[in-house]
Amino acid sequence: MVFHEFTNTIILKIKKMLNLSGEEVLKISPLLEYINIKTKSANRGSKSRGSFANLYAIYVLVEDYINIVYNNKKNYKDYEGAVFSDLFTRQRELPFGEKLQNHALNHRLNEEFHKYFPTIEEPVIIRDVQTSRYWINKKFLQVKIGGKSYDISSVIITIIDEYILAKKNAFDKFISACEELQNLPSSDKERIFSFISGLLEPNVDARLFEIVSFDLSRGLPKFKPRVIRGGVDYWIAEGDINEAYKSELANFQARFINTYLAKKDNPSVELAKFENDSLYSKNCKRMEKSLNNIKNAHINCNDEYPNALQIIKSIPQEYLWDYQRDNLVTLVERQFTDEANSDSSLICSFVQTIAACYYLLERCCLCVINAEKEDWAFDMFQSLNATGTPLTAIETFKPFVINDLKNNNLEYNGSTIETYFKKVESFLSETSTAVKKTKRTNDLIVSFFVRYKGTKVPTHFSGER
Repeated sequence: MVFHEFTNTIILKIKKMLNLSGEEVLKISPLLEYINIKTKSANRGSKSRGSFANLYAIYVLVEDYINIVYNNKKNYKDYEGAVFSDLFTRQRELPFGEKLQNHALNHRLNEEFHKYFPTIEEPVIIRDVQTSRYWINKKFLQVKIGGKSYDISSVIITIIDEYILAKKNAFDKFISACEELQNLPSSDKERIFSFISGLLEPNVDARLFEIVSFDLSRGLPKFKPRVIRGGVDYWIAEGDINEAYKSELANFQARFINTYLAKKDNPSVELAKFENDSLYSKNCKRMEKSLNNIKNAHINCNDEYPNALQIIKSIPQEYLWDYQRDNLVTLVERQFTDEANSDSSLICSFVQTIAACYYLLERCCLCVINAEKEDWAFDMFQSLNATGTPLTAIETFKPFVINDLKNNNLEYNGSTIETYFKKVESFLSETSTAVKKTKRTNDLIVSFFVRYKGTKVPTHFSGER
């Protein structure tokens, strides 16, 4: 089950209205669990995606169900179905719903619901294409606990109403913040910058908690590190996290989860951080350095990152923001004559940062390739890695040796095996280029096997490894 800040509201509403365990009902109701997934942006500020289309499709159909069954006292199975135009009009009457399209009612909600719950074949929305009539699937409005059935239709309406209220509050706060910003004197750049920075960082700790943890629903705490390293870390229900999570990343996640949960009861608790000399801390510093270089690209004027003028003249503005800003080029060009901390310089930094974010979020993707054989995976890795400084078969073999020692409760450091590896690495490091290093590796492995087994190993990467 996904757990986020608004989940607590859902659990409390279920408990109050049904007098049942909110967590238990949430776990056994796929529709409530889906609503829980779609409401995770409730406390993330006004600019986070609201997911209103699918939620409102559920809302108007459940509302129609309540009207038929409870207000008009009719049997729902004999109901001729809701008219599409009535549902669509009702959707657009709801807050933030004035621009919603018909996709959620027609197919999108059912498709996404099946994506989250692939073992459930029945649709949430039942639709008669010929008559354009719609029904909510009544099976999703019932939960059975202790042999008794409970109707959750009113609970669903209340939860979505609470979500709407949370989003409206976030929007109202944003409008108030904008009005406050408007009243700040333009000369007070420090306060303006601090004010905008505050708007851009809502609930950072809560967001990080969602990223690094998953709900195992058992143990203390029930939230566990999302990413661990095979052969080094292992998940535990409870116990010594330093013993179970030894890699830097897994250990940080475990410590952060513990301190984040403790901070709820005791605000003075400090959240866990990466050690200063850790690899991840160094990577964060590298990323911060890159962001600063992007922000100052118009000042540094090097070829590493484009400056604002180059960006505006080469990239259509529609890719960066919602509408064309015709005066932007003039403002950006002024930075060549204005002072370093002028409005035009700040605008340049903003354009450069937005363009970098757009490139990262919209133009980069992560591809997952599942290889059927481990050797194929290493071959692909070697081919991709060869565009930089290729690793040799011996270098990719070494981690397996270290893991094997750990699995047998043996230490690599100070062992005879480490001594042997150092001799091999010293021999290979005498080469001046990556190509020569690969050739020397090939010669070493081939000649060794001829002497050791009287056979010649293939010289391709997986065979040598």
